[in-house]
Amino acid sequence: MQLTDPVAGQLTRVFLFVGCVPFSRYAFVEPTPCSKAPGCAQVAMFDWFGGSVPRVMPDNLKTGVIKHPEEGEAVLNKHPHPLAS
Repeated sequence: MQLTDPVAGQLTRVFLFVGCVPFSRYAFVEPTPCSKAPGCAQVAMFDWFGGSVPRVMPDNLKTGVIKHPEEGEAVLNKHPHPLAS
C-alpha cells in the first residue's frame, strides 16, 4: 500500500496495523512505515480504545510473533511487553 503526500506528491510505502477488541465491533487501523519494528501504533490503538484489555493476542506478523512452531508454544516479540506494565 502507498500513501501520497498531498503537498509534495511523494509516494510512501506503508503497512497497515490492525487491532480489534473481540465481540465489540471496535477496530483500529493505522498505516505505519514498517511492519517489523514495533511503533506507536499499539499506543495509538489503546488511546483510541480509551484503555487496554486484560490480554493482547498478536497475529503471526514479525511484529508480534517471532516463531510459531507446529508443535509447542509460540515465541512472542518482547518489545510490546512494556505496554503491559
